[in-house]
Amino acid sequence: MNYKPKPSLKQFWRLCQQTANLMVGQGDYQNYLAHMRSHHCGVVPMTEAEFFRYHQNSRYPQSRGKASINRCPC
Repeated sequence: MNYKPKPSLKQFWRLCQQTANLMVGQGDYQNYLAHMRSHHCGVVPMTEAEFFRYHQNSRYPQSRGKASINRCPC
């Protein structure tokens, strides 16, 4: 039998947060940091506040028309 340990409450809550963020178009900051460490080690990653603002501006641009940023933040 394959035994899979149950996720802890903290892991479960983290997955719920990640799911809710993705549902409203907000990226996952921890995944972003892992991506930046593995693929862009010379680049300073955005702070969590900058990352949040980036996704907010991508989804709800301040100017009329097309979003000002059309690609991933890396």
